[in-house]
Amino acid sequence: LSMFHPGAVLKGVVFLPGGSGRLRQSLVIFQFGTLIALIVSTMTIQHQTEYAMRDRLRLPTEQIFVEGVGCPAAFRDTAAHIPGVLAASCSSGSALTYDRFSVNFEAKDGHSVSMRGAGVDFGFFELFGVKPVAGRLFAADRGEDDLLHTGQDKAVGNPSFIVNETAARALGYADPEAAVGQYRIWSRITGATGNMKNTQAQSSQLIGVIPDFS
Repeated sequence: LSMFHPGAVLKGVVFLPGGSGRLRQSLVIFQFGTLIALIVSTMTIQHQTEYAMRDRLRLPTEQIFVEGVGCPAAFRDTAAHIPGVLAASCSSGSALTYDRFSVNFEAKDGHSVSMRGAGVDFGFFELFGVKPVAGRLFAADRGEDDLLHTGQDKAVGNPSFIVNETAARALGYADPEAAVGQYRIWSRITGATGNMKNTQAQSSQLIGVIPDFS
């Protein structure tokens, strides 16, 4: 395009530089097509990022401070009493995607389903504004919810558990209401990095189904 003579073009004179016009036209179309594709891709990525971070998340992240240095009960309770703090809760690193622990469930048809396991404290879902679509959330006055309080390695039996809607479907429940109250056999991975092991598979009750959220 830089080889065109602007003066000649303005006078209505068609001036074509040497070379193949078809090749030149193809290159121009290719360049503009690439530019359009990049613009569309950029806009799509931007919209998807906004969707994942704000619209899909549906959580008040601008009001929540997350600290990843461990969470002793004394720290949690002290933080909860700081003026202006409405709530405080603890969780495993897996719940905040710092690390990943798997649990293996036995589905209704007998096959094994592997999922991300995430231990959370009482009030964790309430802090993030997550409400169950069926069943209930963990409660401090329900002993079956608190079996891991002494530590995963020392716990005897599996605690009651909560799954999201996708996990409920993977376990064979088309309706969240149908999943609540059911017992499933499952095992969890415990131990430090490099010394992890699966616990013995045991049964416990599914007490609630929460919506999928990022």
